[in-house]
Amino acid sequence: MWYRPPDVLLGNKEYEATIDVWSIGCIFAEMCTGKALFAGLNDDNQTKQIFRILGTPSVKDYPGLLDLPGWDPEKFEQHQPQDLKQYVPNLDDNGFDLLTKLLMIQPDKRITLPEALEHKYFADLPDKVKNLYKK
Repeated sequence: MWYRPPDVLLGNKEYEATIDVWSIGCIFAEMCTGKALFAGLNDDNQTKQIFRILGTPSVKDYPGLLDLPGWDPEKFEQHQPQDLKQYVPNLDDNGFDLLTKLLMIQPDKRITLPEALEHKYFADLPDKVKNLYKK
C-alpha cells in the first residue's frame, strides 16, 4: 500500500504507467532514507499522509478528482505542499527535481519513464546502461 498513488487509493481502477512512476518515486525516496516516505495504515491514512506532505489537491488543479469514487473534499484536511528536502535530505538538486516529477499527485503531470531515464539526475549513467531500458 505504501507505493500506491493517490489516484489508485481514491478508487481509480484503470492501470496506466503513471502508477508505476509513482511507485518508483516512493521507492527512490525510501532508498535515499532507509524508510518509507508514506507509511500508511490503510487506504485513507495513506492518502492523508500523501496529502500532508505533497499538499491536498483541488478540483481546479486536478479535475479528474471528481471521477474518483473515493474523493470527498470533506474527508481530507487542506494541506499546503511541504518541502520534500525535509523528508529526503540527502538528495542533490537534480535528485529532488526527479523525485518531485515522479511524485506528482495528478497522474498526467508525472514524468514518463522515458523522460525519467533522460533526466539530468542520471547524466553520469553510461549510455550503455540507459540503452538497456529503451525500446
